[in-house]
Amino acid sequence: MLVRFSVGNNIYDLIDIERPKQKNYIILESLNQMKDNNNIKSIHVINLDEQSKIIMGRGHESDVRINDISVSRSHAILTFLNGRIRIRDLKSKFGTLVLIKKDLLILEKKIQLQIGRTYLETCSKSYKDYEKNLKMK
Repeated sequence: MLVRFSVGNNIYDLIDIERPKQKNYIILESLNQMKDNNNIKSIHVINLDEQSKIIMGRGHESDVRINDISVSRSHAILTFLNGRIRIRDLKSKFGTLVLIKKDLLILEKKIQLQIGRTYLETCSKSYKDYEKNLKMK
């Protein structure tokens, strides 16, 4: 995969990233904005084996280090099991945000979502539980 950037009408090749052959992998891209309004882009190519656990964070013990003050030392964990990638927040201070472009099956009873600047906390209940709560009020 070739990473490119453009300035004006000119396109420049920045780096060439080789995709792992015959392996499961993901490519993470992070964009850190610096105080002087310059941006630093980091690209992480992560090989995923079945039952692998990848710790992401700012700390030295992290498998994927992200140098950003808003990232906790042990921020989140990526797991790969049964052909599915899962991400779990490790009680980080600012939470873990994921850009979702497709439908998402939510298996948790409670989930926090951020849409733009709006923060939502949702809870799934059966209709019977919902009716019980209404009668109790």
